[in-house]
Amino acid sequence: MKKPVTERALIKRLNRHLPKDGLKLFQCKINAHGHHELGNYYIVDTKMNMINAIHVDIEHLARHEGVLKEYEEIIK
Repeated sequence: MKKPVTERALIKRLNRHLPKDGLKLFQCKINAHGHHELGNYYIVDTKMNMINAIHVDIEHLARHEGVLKEYEEIIK
């Protein structure tokens, strides 16, 4: 059985980890003007003040960055 991690907790973990690389994860609201272009999540390079990645899969990103372990799973 995997340990449950909420989406909100995962976002907080990522936003504690990403600033080391000058990045920050943002959530785009569904009714926002640019949602269809940005997706649910996007990353901003805070040093260059520009969008670094769009349509980010937070589970894939978290596993790649090592903030979501193999024994953990996201719950909605």
